[in-house]
Amino acid sequence: MAETSRSPRTYRSFMIRLYHQNLAYHLRRAAENARSILIVTPYVKIRAIEAIIPHGIRFDELTLVTRGAPDDFASGISDLDALDAVWSLGGEVYRIPNLHAKYYRFDRIFFTGSANLTGRGIGVGLDQKWNDEVLASDFTSRESHELEHDWRMAAVRIPRDAAGELWEFVERRRREGFLPDWFRRWAVQEAGPLPAGWLPACPFPNLLYEIFRGRDIRDLLPRDTDARFIQKLAAEDLAALVPPPALRSPEEMDLYIGTRLAGSPFLKTIQSLFRTETGPGRPFLSFGALKEMVRSPDFQAHIRAYDQVEVIARWLIYFLPDTYFIPSGLPFALGRRKRIPNGFRTEDQ
Repeated sequence: MAETSRSPRTYRSFMIRLYHQNLAYHLRRAAENARSILIVTPYVKIRAIEAIIPHGIRFDELTLVTRGAPDDFASGISDLDALDAVWSLGGEVYRIPNLHAKYYRFDRIFFTGSANLTGRGIGVGLDQKWNDEVLASDFTSRESHELEHDWRMAAVRIPRDAAGELWEFVERRRREGFLPDWFRRWAVQEAGPLPAGWLPACPFPNLLYEIFRGRDIRDLLPRDTDARFIQKLAAEDLAALVPPPALRSPEEMDLYIGTRLAGSPFLKTIQSLFRTETGPGRPFLSFGALKEMVRSPDFQAHIRAYDQVEVIARWLIYFLPDTYFIPSGLPFALGRRKRIPNGFRTEDQ
């Protein structure tokens, strides 16, 4: 029987191991002793870069290949800080606009699969809103070398001195706004401004889309949690936010709510607290300051003050993670990054 012919670009390899959990850990372990590192990923976030490349690592070659589309950085789907991190480590950055592959090579071991080098992709970040991803590992071979050669031929180098122009573009796009036109029309014509004094109440912001769609959330809640009470709180929030019926996914819900929060009265108050209550020696806003805010007559808290502060912190780090975070070692404080997006963001892919 004649041997079946195959295309020279059809790669066959025996995958020696599959990884479904702790992807960041396995990538970091591979990177720790590698001399040559190649990262191919459409989207890249700074926290993911920092998670897999140990501080002070020494290597001979570090190469990042990504989509590199300016709009990716403006929308928040990728971070320019991630490119800066690669450059600061002495690495090089290349772009392939139509890139969809995910491939991580550390010397003679590579990983490939579905995971972008983002927090959601490899499972890092406090919000734990992670994707269900898989990576397969194998040793490099003639086929993988040919594949890398194809990428190198297609890639265009992004020089470090282009970073300034990219930052200018990103800031301009963020000032202009990044919402689809129909989002804008709905927010202005149908939803209108958020009610005066409104504060978020639902402690599970990740379930708002499921509740919005009328789905049963009992199996998604921690044990002994009152599902009816959570649904009641969520219904109050959704009534204030007025999400468009045409929302098609949790990601669109996240984008819509993040944008609504960015212009909300309570967030403007929090921003003013950062200006008056923080300083070089105290750069984070304490939960105590937030507690005083929610107790003021300007706001209408429907739950206990401390619970209200926790909910606010959860919403901010969930819907606006590029701006707000819980500082390491300070679980009862809220941090704000120096570069503040205007709330128009696209979730990690």
